[in-house]
Amino acid sequence: MEKKAIAVWEGSFDAGIGAASTQSGVLSRAAYDFNSRFGAKLYGPNMTSPEELLAAAHAQSYAMQLAAECVDSGMTPHRIEVTCTYLLEQNKDRWEITSVDLAVRARVELGDPEVFEKVLNAAKKRDIVSDLIKAKINVSGNMVIGA
Repeated sequence: MEKKAIAVWEGSFDAGIGAASTQSGVLSRAAYDFNSRFGAKLYGPNMTSPEELLAAAHAQSYAMQLAAECVDSGMTPHRIEVTCTYLLEQNKDRWEITSVDLAVRARVELGDPEVFEKVLNAAKKRDIVSDLIKAKINVSGNMVIGA
């Protein structure tokens, strides 16, 4: 199975503009530039960055893996919300993703807080996107028991 995306960049590093699209068409010519990626000021609502898209993919992937781990542990997940935050820092002459925070809010049946903590870490170890990230990944979770 292949998944594809295409990015086009026009211009210099700090004055150019790019657009990214996905194979499915869900993302179509999403604009990004230097300020949307590294700028200290807020950027327009129609601009993104590679790290924002990576964070979205990471949140999606982790949520699905967590659902699988919950089921494998005897819990029934009803809703899992994952907020993924990437911290970018300039170190010497390059930018790096220095940490990743996955904040989870989950509503599950048959949940046990102690088991849920283990499930959070198991999902991190088995998640495809988490496996690609070099930065330290911190996971925290809040579980609500019930349907």
